[in-house]
Amino acid sequence: MSRCWPAVRVILLAVFVVAAAPAPAPAADGGAASELFAPRLDLMIWTIVVFGGLLWVLKKLAWKPMLHGLQARELRIRGALDEAQTARDEAQKLRADLQAEMNKVADKIREMMDEARRDGQSTKDKIVAEGKAEIVAERDRSLREIELDFEQKKQDLWNQTAQLATLISAKALGRNINEADHRHLVDEALAELGNARTE
Repeated sequence: MSRCWPAVRVILLAVFVVAAAPAPAPAADGGAASELFAPRLDLMIWTIVVFGGLLWVLKKLAWKPMLHGLQARELRIRGALDEAQTARDEAQKLRADLQAEMNKVADKIREMMDEARRDGQSTKDKIVAEGKAEIVAERDRSLREIELDFEQKKQDLWNQTAQLATLISAKALGRNINEADHRHLVDEALAELGNARTE
């Protein structure tokens, strides 16, 4: 409303200037045209009264509702802007929270992958160590079996050699040997073979 008063003042000033202007000279053709533009005080006063009344009616009936409507619209726009700013702030917060959560998940996945890698490596090392231990145990068992078999075969060979030596000596002597003589000859042969082997 205060913005309208300068315009009202300018209009009132223009009306006063027109009303205070000197009357133009009468025209030569009888003055019909000059009467139309001649300043008249009564017309000026009624014009000012009508203009003032119109201004007062517009102020009471039009400008107040228009101003209230504009203010309400301004408040709605300001409220919408505030809501948009609030929504933007909430979206930024949600984005930051989501990013933090994604970072946590990525860190957890990285930790799980590292732990799985460590577990896999330890399982691999354990399996390799168990495999090596089994291979060593199997090798030692096989070596023991081979040594036992070798000793058994060697013992069998000594026994057969002793029996063969006894048979040869019995035939060479041409007589039968009893069990005690046979045992004595076998022991002597084994002792001689053992001595020959160590030399």
